[in-house]
Amino acid sequence: MGMHFDHAPTRKDCAFHGLKDSYIDRYFKNALAESHILPQDIDITMKYGAEYVSSSGSSKFRVNKVVFTFVNWRRFIVPYLSNTMAGIFKGISNLDHATKKTARY
Repeated sequence: MGMHFDHAPTRKDCAFHGLKDSYIDRYFKNALAESHILPQDIDITMKYGAEYVSSSGSSKFRVNKVVFTFVNWRRFIVPYLSNTMAGIFKGISNLDHATKKTARY
């Protein structure tokens, strides 16, 4: 009959807050299919995620949120390997002025 909590679910209640690796894989697959990200961007994002976990001890939930943010932000900037500081600043400006229809770099 499902889970019953005597309290509001917390991060310790993994079944409530956890995200599966398959969600990340599916998210990357969809982002590739929609040309939101390149394979090289995925590689950089995954390496950053692994470093983030090992250096900060963050939960899988937090790392997945960071990965989702990186994938979504890629719509506003050029590919990560060819980015410059000017490109980052332009991406921030694009993000600040974006509407649903203009959500591209």
